[in-house]
Amino acid sequence: MSQQPQLPAAFSSRFISYAQNWEDVMLWRALRHVSPGFYIDVGAQSPDTDSVTRAFSLSGWRGINIEPHPAYLEQLRERRPNDINLGVAVGAVAGRLSMSLVDGTGLSTGDAQLMQQHAAAGYTLRQHEVDILTLADIWRRYVPAGQHVHFLKVDVEGLETAVLEGADWAQHRPWIVVVEAMLPNEQVESHGLWEPLLLDARYEYVYADGLNRFYVAKEHPELVGAFRYPPNVFDNHVSVALSEYEIRCDAQAEALQRLSEQHVRVNAQLALLDRSLREAHSRIEVTEASGIRARERAMALQDQLELERATLHRSIEERDQLLAESRHRIESVERERAALLQSPWWRVTGPFRRLSGAVPAPVRRGVRSAAFWVRAPHKIPSRLAAIGAARAAQRRNAARPPLNLYPFEMPGRPAEPPASEPVASIRDRASAIQWCVDVLRGHPEVRRRFPQALSHPELGFAQWVRGEGGVQFRLDPEACSQVLDVLVSGPAERVRTYLQSRPDVLASFPDGLRVEGQDAIYRWFANFGCAESGLTMGEVLWALMLEREDAMDARGAQAR
Repeated sequence: MSQQPQLPAAFSSRFISYAQNWEDVMLWRALRHVSPGFYIDVGAQSPDTDSVTRAFSLSGWRGINIEPHPAYLEQLRERRPNDINLGVAVGAVAGRLSMSLVDGTGLSTGDAQLMQQHAAAGYTLRQHEVDILTLADIWRRYVPAGQHVHFLKVDVEGLETAVLEGADWAQHRPWIVVVEAMLPNEQVESHGLWEPLLLDARYEYVYADGLNRFYVAKEHPELVGAFRYPPNVFDNHVSVALSEYEIRCDAQAEALQRLSEQHVRVNAQLALLDRSLREAHSRIEVTEASGIRARERAMALQDQLELERATLHRSIEERDQLLAESRHRIESVERERAALLQSPWWRVTGPFRRLSGAVPAPVRRGVRSAAFWVRAPHKIPSRLAAIGAARAAQRRNAARPPLNLYPFEMPGRPAEPPASEPVASIRDRASAIQWCVDVLRGHPEVRRRFPQALSHPELGFAQWVRGEGGVQFRLDPEACSQVLDVLVSGPAERVRTYLQSRPDVLASFPDGLRVEGQDAIYRWFANFGCAESGLTMGEVLWALMLEREDAMDARGAQAR
């Protein structure tokens, strides 16, 4: 029984194949022991894509690449600087050849019949003139003396016979010859045209892969066993496309692992932050509960104090009003007396006054009162109107209850001015101001939740308007925007500016907008000030409410 040939040992590392049909795997299996080796590639095309020699070049081999297409030749010269790159055609005899180039493919050819087939198939052909050298000439010129050529690959799109005829097989003996054995773009064998040349040149056919046929020189029988089986698992090979895909997958896996580790760290940090946040919320809730109780006690005391102050201030105001009216009357009488003493009438009636000393006092008073009205009859209507206005103002002030901005804080007193339910139809600044005033006066839960709504809206009130409050009171986006604008601009400044421009008013109401003088200044604005200044009552109430918030802040700061 004949001895079975031994399979080659598996590679110690994986082989990456760049060839179209695993040709480099078969060649590497036979020639992996050669280092470095030498090759000749006739019809090399791309230095990378579908290249039989790419893997060998990366392993330190060098050789001759023959490619007449100018674009692929330029790529070879750039990517294979250690190789000899020739832009010629190879034929049976030297000369010139008109080739048809099919850009972007491996179908460029000098075969006239194939040119016609490509044109009929719709390919765009471009003519290109190149020199023809024989394989024997190329060997003599470019293969160093004594250099073995370990494999010759021929892929010339129908001109394989001419290439093999131009070789000197007696002198030039590549160890392995690989020739494309199918017609271009067809599964039709073509080796019958040229195989006899190789067999006559003492080469043995050893393998066919469906596209190429492999031949081993008779003087190298030790290589024949490498071609017994097609590429298989023992070759430990992989295509370059799959290798690059695996590299990308590995990179993505590493990135995913890093992201996973980062995710674990972030989750741990979030858990720590969440625990700290819960603890902070607990502390805040305890602090807020204590603060709420303290504010409630302070507000109760403040309400009591304000009630007492309001009562006292009303008494003082009434006294001051009486004094002011008395001073005004005295000044008027003095002016009239001085004018009377300087008048001709006084001088003419002097004798009569001296005689009147004998007239009883009641009679004299009646005469003087009549004279006051008679001497300026054209002023009688204005004097009567002034007297009527003064008496009407006295009646309004007497009928108007004391100021009560927050009715729910003083339930025993009526709201002054009366509180209204806020409306959602806000389209201007005045209605936005009135909405804020009505919400804070008419909804105790909002007032208690945001005790600094006007002085510090950024502490929660503005956000409440944008969210929960806007939904509760059905504010549309435009209304919400109007409310937020007035919270930023602060309407109270207009009221303060007006009062500063009226020193006479401040002289009558020295406390101005301060809490202790709010009842008096409110009455003045309600009766006269709004009509004179053009301010709305909403702006006045805003200023008064803001002053109370500032006073509460000041008391809180002193307590701390």
